[in-house]
Amino acid sequence: MKAAQNRRNVTLELMMQHGYITEEEYNLASNQDISFSLQYIERTSDDPNQAYITQTLSEVMELTGQDPAIIPMDIYTALNQDAQKQADEICNGNIVQYPDEAFDVGFSMIENDTGEIIAVGPGRRYHSDSVKIDNSTDSKQPGSTMKPLLAYSSTFDILGWSTVHQVNDKKKDYWKNGSYAPVNSDGKYNGKMSLQDALGVSKNTTAAQAMIDLVTAKGYDYWIDFCKKLGYDEDVANAFNEQYAIGGSGMYASTVQQASAYSMLANGGKRVDAHRIRKVIRRSDKKEFETKAQTHELISEQAAWMMSQLLEKVVSGGYNNYNNILMSNYTVYGKSGTSDWQNEGAQYGIPAGTAKDEWSLGYTNKYTIACWSGYTTEYIQQGYYITIYDLNVATAFHISHYMLDYMQKYATYSAIERPSGISDYKNGYIKDEFKSKGDTASESTDAQEACVADGGEWDEEAGTCKKADDEEKEACVADGGTWDGTTCKKEDTETNDAETTCVNNGGTWDGSACTYPTTPDPEPTPDPEPTPTPDPENPTGYVWYDRRSLYNVFDRL
Repeated sequence: MKAAQNRRNVTLELMMQHGYITEEEYNLASNQDISFSLQYIERTSDDPNQAYITQTLSEVMELTGQDPAIIPMDIYTALNQDAQKQADEICNGNIVQYPDEAFDVGFSMIENDTGEIIAVGPGRRYHSDSVKIDNSTDSKQPGSTMKPLLAYSSTFDILGWSTVHQVNDKKKDYWKNGSYAPVNSDGKYNGKMSLQDALGVSKNTTAAQAMIDLVTAKGYDYWIDFCKKLGYDEDVANAFNEQYAIGGSGMYASTVQQASAYSMLANGGKRVDAHRIRKVIRRSDKKEFETKAQTHELISEQAAWMMSQLLEKVVSGGYNNYNNILMSNYTVYGKSGTSDWQNEGAQYGIPAGTAKDEWSLGYTNKYTIACWSGYTTEYIQQGYYITIYDLNVATAFHISHYMLDYMQKYATYSAIERPSGISDYKNGYIKDEFKSKGDTASESTDAQEACVADGGEWDEEAGTCKKADDEEKEACVADGGTWDGTTCKKEDTETNDAETTCVNNGGTWDGSACTYPTTPDPEPTPDPEPTPTPDPENPTGYVWYDRRSLYNVFDRL
């Protein structure tokens, strides 16, 4: 006990030397009996800034390489204390409704053009000394909030899509593992539909196909780098695969990361690294450390604006997807996301297919908020999962709406300004560079639909329609035959030889036999004249002819 007390006093002395405490505070603390401090008493902090401060201290150490608990520093942050107070009130259950006492949340709010984190909501039990889980920085599966970021926003730049692009919602083995996954949340397939509606009802199939097409166009390395530029952890980005487009596989993100990623849609396709610190000044030598936040270009400003137009309709288009809760007297853009339990929840009695995480992403021209809701590990192990009732309470969406509304006092909200380089196109929009060509991807979708309607099977790699008799045709040609549309005609070598012989001899070949023309009867031959007998005694020396042979009389001499 005495050794512990000595160590405490040394620490207090250092704190006094560096200006963290006064001499009076040192004397008061160093004279306390340390045994009382070792008695555990669970306390609850009432400081609404506690989570933000804790995150900031970690960021200071990363920025300066020094511990601000030891080295005196002046730290300047982007904290909006009014907004943080509201976030704390939400977590304390004083503003929005929660389905039950176990249900939890975590959220972060970012200024779009600076990347500054202005407030965080760490969760309902963060202030307890025995539990320090910060739900604003803890990673969860983000579900369908990934669709605009990965599956769709780049299609306007890379594939030449328009905002009125037609997609095909159909059953297919998208991951090529025999599972015919993903399926849609309602278990239905609607066939050909608009991109807007696919987003509004959050179709999984169309997002999967879009991601597959984008990977085909750019390769995996491009999308690994894209995920890093969006701000996701290195290990998450390096494990990228097509399932990330719907928030599946190893795709995990915190609310800070999701808010930061979405900020690029309101910032002309550019994302500024999320950060809390504006600058740090070390007191000893007045050295100043400024934020190292970098700006990353992800998509064009045209693509960012076009994506935002679709997401505004996700909120205001009457899709009954909880995003409509974000509607207000200003333009707001949003997307929901849900992840599901698979078989891993069975050990806790959680049915497969039930909801595990529920997300709300909302943004204006000025701010973006990302809010997660669900149950933490402590309650999951007791069998808690998100029910239909929990979903209908829509806690995350009410939090997003409240915080965006509250921040109107600090900014002027308006619709995101349309940039140049965009053309009107069939009641939608397309980038100027693709206007003359048009949304050809939609035309290929038409061809695909026609193929299927005609009983064929669409070959996506070749971009052609394969019908049932195509296999017979291929087999016919491979065997040396000729396909006439219904049957295979093969060449017969023996038959060809007979035909040649027939024709060469003046016959006519009918395909199986040879017919020769009828030979006319010869004309009657008149009786031959008597052949004169040569007189050997009296040779004449002439040549004579008897109709059969020529003879020279001298030959007979």
